[in-house]
Amino acid sequence: MAPEFPYPTQGQDINYGIRWLKVHAADLNGDPGIIGGIGYPSGGHTLPLAAMRLSDPRYTAVPLEGSSPADANLAWIISCWPVIDLLLKYTIAKEAGKPELLEKHHGFFRGDEAMHESKPARR
Repeated sequence: MAPEFPYPTQGQDINYGIRWLKVHAADLNGDPGIIGGIGYPSGGHTLPLAAMRLSDPRYTAVPLEGSSPADANLAWIISCWPVIDLLLKYTIAKEAGKPELLEKHHGFFRGDEAMHESKPARR
């Protein structure tokens, strides 16, 4: 959690976790070709983001022996209640006078550019 683990740490965790699961799928009687993911609010934002940025060095920063960045590709994703535009959410919170939400955004993103960059649509 932020501020100890700011953006893009969550995307790195997702990317690493997918690669780990695919490398170990056979050990778990699974098929790496059908692995997908479901994300709720924050996960609903970062799961599609990580899925769209398979070779982005910010997301592939944690190496895993026996895998490559492309191994983080998912067969499917379900994004539930995502906040797709966090800069817009931040702007609304600022206008509404919500300092606790602003503090959380600052702790996680450490700046407007990171919030803007983290939009899946920006790709």
